[in-house]
Amino acid sequence: MLNRSWIAFVTVLALILALMCTLSVLQFGEIQTKLLQDRLAVIANTTAGPFRSVIEFGLPISAVRNADDILARAKSIDPLVQDIRVFHQTGIVVHATENSVPGPIAKEIMFQQSISKEDRWVASFGGELSAGLSLYGSSGNTIGGVLVSTSASELDRAIDRVSRDFILASFVVWIAFSVIGYFVLRARMRILQSGMAQLKKVAVRFRTTELSTDEVSTDEEGADETQAVGPMSKGLLAREVVGLEQQLERSFANFSLVEAELAKIAPDTANTADRAPDQVTPGDPPRAVLARNTGGKLAIAVARQVAPLAAATIFIAVMVLGIFVQRSVTASFTPELTARSALIGGATNQNIQRAIDAGVPLENL
Repeated sequence: MLNRSWIAFVTVLALILALMCTLSVLQFGEIQTKLLQDRLAVIANTTAGPFRSVIEFGLPISAVRNADDILARAKSIDPLVQDIRVFHQTGIVVHATENSVPGPIAKEIMFQQSISKEDRWVASFGGELSAGLSLYGSSGNTIGGVLVSTSASELDRAIDRVSRDFILASFVVWIAFSVIGYFVLRARMRILQSGMAQLKKVAVRFRTTELSTDEVSTDEEGADETQAVGPMSKGLLAREVVGLEQQLERSFANFSLVEAELAKIAPDTANTADRAPDQVTPGDPPRAVLARNTGGKLAIAVARQVAPLAAATIFIAVMVLGIFVQRSVTASFTPELTARSALIGGATNQNIQRAIDAGVPLENL
């Protein structure tokens, strides 16, 4: 039973750790994608400023003469950016940085813009992560947008790195707690085996001091039945003593069946050489059925003792893996959050400097 219980334990533990590892990787990928797209959205918002100014004067977005310089300056803010494109509402690219993807904006990206209820939207298509900002005319209709894109290779590398760390950590936790679980289950089984050994000593003591029996007649006129009673059963308590002996015999017969079942699942708890001659062996057909039934009840009783310990061990294993995942994710997000903060600060400083260069007093910004 120890081996079967341990195999079941390590199987359940492996499934739970694998599920937790998978969910953690998926959650990390989702959050990391959002962080990268937020960085691209900051660039898109910075790039859209000059084009919005032109639109407010009623001019088309193609009328911005220094559009190439604006896009190049915005791209230099963050090395993550691969290309920036300003496009018409039909998807035709009006302005773009060098080495940008040729051709119109993909239909899948245009669809994301059309279903977005806000001017900011994100998309993931063709191995690229993108963040866009819609440009609106004076009447509120969409006349185009700004699309900032980057390769998804950096995201894929981050997910692969975290996946390797999570899988390795899950394997280490599984090995460690499988060993711990084995010794925990073994210790619990020994406690149960100790209890059975005590019962066995009681059974041996009872059999060695069993009362001798003889036949006693009920009266002098002739009784039609006899009873097998011991010396102490004579007198007024004869029937009670006989009933007690019969109950003890039935109890120890059941104990013999349980002992025989334990000999199968835990051989060190039962020694067949110590059994009484009248004890039923596991091979006896009528008693074999009873032994299986008793074994089922015994297995349930053992499971009630072992299951809480197994559940507690699995819970601790999950907590250990959870702590590692939390620390690993925090360490992975810290550089991204730092880069995002630096990006926002750099974009803000650039906008302020551009306004100052245009002659706007600092106090009027």
